[in-house]
Amino acid sequence: MLAWPASLSGYHPIGLGCSLLGTVVVLWTMRAGLVGTLALIFCLTLWLNFPVTANADAPHFGIGLVAVLLIAALGTYGAIMSTRPSFAAVVRRDLAAGHRP
Repeated sequence: MLAWPASLSGYHPIGLGCSLLGTVVVLWTMRAGLVGTLALIFCLTLWLNFPVTANADAPHFGIGLVAVLLIAALGTYGAIMSTRPSFAAVVRRDLAAGHRP
């Protein structure tokens, strides 16, 4: 995935940098999982492309606040989903209690 060593290759340094970044993203996706990596990329895109400011008098304060609230909502949703029992666990619990689906 990465042409190495750079001194022996005829590739442009920007191309090698992009290749290195792609390699890091693939390795990170294998380590953290696809959903976690996609959530990270989504949050980074929001954070870097929306004008987030703490100055409430700025004309772009509202749209920056939207980005912050979207990131907070995604984090809250993830926290809630990770702490509640799965559907399979609820069905097993109901079957063990004698309830029919």
